[in-house]
Amino acid sequence: MWTVLLALGMTIPLSVVAWRSLRLLRVLAERGVQVRELAISDGLTGVSSRQHFVRTLAGELARSERRWSPLAVLLLDIDFFRRINDGYGHAVGDQALVAVAQAAKRALRQCDLLARFDSGQFAVLLPDTEIIEALLVAERIRAQTGEIAIPTENGIVRFSISVGASAALTGDRSPDELLKRAAQALHAAAAAGHDRVVAA
Repeated sequence: MWTVLLALGMTIPLSVVAWRSLRLLRVLAERGVQVRELAISDGLTGVSSRQHFVRTLAGELARSERRWSPLAVLLLDIDFFRRINDGYGHAVGDQALVAVAQAAKRALRQCDLLARFDSGQFAVLLPDTEIIEALLVAERIRAQTGEIAIPTENGIVRFSISVGASAALTGDRSPDELLKRAAQALHAAAAAGHDRVVAA
């Protein structure tokens, strides 16, 4: 039987070395899959990560320009999310995030992409969608979020979302331009009193 000579003069059968090497490779491969999954999805809500969203948006933006097809983006922000975390604890805040993600998914098509974008913020990519249609989707998500009720020791937690919507324009060169307009619309929604949808 083939053996491997160690520094201390001990020998280990080559079959054992091969088996351990294969086992190590298998573990590393599994961890590689986990790392890739973490790179494309949010661990808490299961929706896409910000990085994956931006990469996908870049591809869809290029496709939209080639085919002259419409494209829209929504930015959703849980109103006063920090107050939920501070007042009820991060566990309740996490429940709110999961509930919003589920509400948004119910309002979306298979081809749409939902992502966790920031602490209490989500983004939605709507391919082949005009701004008017995007606003209807945003209103559906806003209405469904308004029905969320999270029971806690200190009573029921209810909350709203503000939404900024923007459509791809001829000449948009990067996702940043589209997202910047959506962010401006989101800020306008918050400034107008929250719990509303505003288009850029």
